[in-house]
Amino acid sequence: MSVSIEKIDLLKERTNVSYSEAQEVLQKFDGNVVEALIYLESANRTNIKGSTSHTKNQAHTRENIHHDKFRQHKKTFKKVLSRLHATHLLIKNDKSSLINLPLTIALPLVLFTLPVSIFVLIVVALTGHKIAIVKPNGINFSINQVVEFVDDKEKQPE
Repeated sequence: MSVSIEKIDLLKERTNVSYSEAQEVLQKFDGNVVEALIYLESANRTNIKGSTSHTKNQAHTRENIHHDKFRQHKKTFKKVLSRLHATHLLIKNDKSSLINLPLTIALPLVLFTLPVSIFVLIVVALTGHKIAIVKPNGINFSINQVVEFVDDKEKQPE
């Protein structure tokens, strides 16, 4: 068999040896790449990709990446949860607050009792109470204003 540049490149790529060393080993084994690989591996003169140490390093790196992603998601989740907890669902009339719950409690409560919650919110809105979501920076999102805005748009002639 002959020693070609393709075989030398293949052996060099797989074993991380120099061109001259790859050529010498291939000449020794008459261009047989498999025999050359086995010889270099048995002589511990190779760092074959996919070897045990390489695989362990890849697994360790993958594990670190997954751990970092988990930490990042955990940090984001805590941030969102703290924002939700600082934001409140407020139901009030002219004189006092009837309900003032953090969204971490209000959202699951509304979701788990959805038909009843919708009915209660409609009754509260029809009785003249104000429903608002209050953020910690003082910005209010009034559900009553949205309902009034939609109602005004429907009443306007085209």
